[in-house]
Amino acid sequence: MRIRAIAFVALAGLILLGGCASGQAGAGPWTGLPDEPVERMSPAEMTYTLVNEAGPVSQNRAYQAFLMWIDGKDDAKNFGQRIATLQERGVLDASWRHDPVKPLTRGRLASMICRHQHIRSSVALALLGPGERNARRELIFRGVMDSGGGDWDGLAGAEFVNVLKKADEQDKERDSASGHPGENVP
Repeated sequence: MRIRAIAFVALAGLILLGGCASGQAGAGPWTGLPDEPVERMSPAEMTYTLVNEAGPVSQNRAYQAFLMWIDGKDDAKNFGQRIATLQERGVLDASWRHDPVKPLTRGRLASMICRHQHIRSSVALALLGPGERNARRELIFRGVMDSGGGDWDGLAGAEFVNVLKKADEQDKERDSASGHPGENVP
């Protein structure tokens, strides 16, 4: 019995030292990618494309759409530049792992929205920061996201567009209530 306990502790230590997830955090290998042969879209064209897209939205497409939501354009030439731009703005957590073909999760989108709009109104967000689970719970409470699906499930294009639309509407309501347009007040 004692040997099992020692083996278990040793295994747990190896897992903690080696890390459970594979891949490099941050922009990692995506920074040196060649330019994408993607035509530049307007925000309206991006919205139409996302709504009609079958299956979950990839991280690459979601980051492109998020930049368009923030700025009205996406000047990044590849996935690595999108990650770097969003990290500079504090929208992406530096510890996240990125993959252009993997779907964007509900929790990650919620965290990105809370980071961009500086939402820290709940106790969990104020103490722990906008982690994926806490941020999603806050946006469910605010009516921005639906409670269906899990935090780590991918979003369909129409759901992605709807969440950004609701977040934008609430942001504008907060701006008008505070009397300071463009100032994010929780």
